Amino acid sequence: MKKLLVYLFIISCVFADNWRDLNELHKDLKEADLDHHQEKEVKELFKEYHHELKEWWHENEKIDALAMRSFNKKDFDTKEIEIKMKMITDKKIKIDLKFLKDLHVILNDEQRSKISKEYSEID
Repeated sequence: MKKLLVYLFIISCVFADNWRDLNELHKDLKEADLDHHQEKEVKELFKEYHHELKEWWHENEKIDALAMRSFNKKDFDTKEIEIKMKMITDKKIKIDLKFLKDLHVILNDEQRSKISKEYSEID
């Protein structure tokens, strides 16, 4: 039980940071001297990413609801919930990596270097 609650807490913290980082990335991209074509591609990429995140959050809420329904039962079986939580976590990782891969293709070496420097300075 404690393991499940800790897991839920960690996931929520990790994904909360992703939203903040996304906002920071968006600001950094505005300062990365994108040309008109890149701006259009980045805008479209963010729209797609936002749409995928919305769908992901909807699925994540369903899993949270399942966990709470199971928690309310006499016998609390965590196996099914653990499997679904791992699946939703894996899906989020794939969404994030696809976004970064697509962004990598759009930006040139200098732009990627500038953005990654700002993030490495934060860490």
